[in-house]
Amino acid sequence: MKMNKIQTKDEIDIMLQNIINQLDLKCRKCRGSCVIRNKKNNFYKRCVFSLCQMEESIFKGSIFYYKKLDKYQVVYILRMWFSRVPVKAISELLYISTNTVFSYLKKALKLIEHKYLNSIGMIGGPNIIVEIDESKFGRRKYYRGHKVEGVWVLGLVERTDKRRIILIPVKDRKSTTLIEIIKKYVHPESIIYTDGWKGYTTIKDNFLIHKSVNHSISFVDFINNVHTNTIEGNWAGVKQDLPIQYRTKDRIMLYLIRFMIKRNRTEDAFEEFIKFLF
Repeated sequence: MKMNKIQTKDEIDIMLQNIINQLDLKCRKCRGSCVIRNKKNNFYKRCVFSLCQMEESIFKGSIFYYKKLDKYQVVYILRMWFSRVPVKAISELLYISTNTVFSYLKKALKLIEHKYLNSIGMIGGPNIIVEIDESKFGRRKYYRGHKVEGVWVLGLVERTDKRRIILIPVKDRKSTTLIEIIKKYVHPESIIYTDGWKGYTTIKDNFLIHKSVNHSISFVDFINNVHTNTIEGNWAGVKQDLPIQYRTKDRIMLYLIRFMIKRNRTEDAFEEFIKFLF
């Protein structure tokens, strides 16, 4: 559990100002352009149209708009969680109830999930290998009296120096389910490597090159140098990052997004995370 030093309030304001400056601000009433105003330690947007001039908090609709905690406390919660500090420890360090911490993490998931997944675009490209595999997170068991079913996650990783990765929970491993996600997130001119799972048999209908390795025989096709060791090697790290009680369809996505942002955006990863909470 490694965490950078806690930001000062001035540093938090600077970070939020940088994020706000990147937003496309529109007036909710007339859809005109807005300017940013900083009043009483808060940020507001004001419509520049003289007949409107509507003004409201720029945090409206964001995770910072809820009145229970101020913006600094919210950032402290999110910073600690993003640095893998357990929820109970966050609660004890900040003197905030665990229920409140959980509540803000739930709000974060609601705000970030679709925004982030729609922003990441495609990985791969001409002559780039994309390895694909699926893994079960959790099994049907009881955790502290609650039944935990577990979730299948589809993993897509670029075999490049950046090792860009996409992790998507899936309802099942049927071909139609897997191919729909692969088509959305993988460039059609990519070279696809998978194992021999039957759900991947129709990939060749959508991509130029698809090669597979039969794991019942060997984990590497040494003749053609085909393997899925890159994506399979990531599963241990992803699972280590994900507490058992969060391996459910309702809770897993926020942790997968945290992993993806940290991997795919090495610089200013936390600021990138906060950007999706507006």
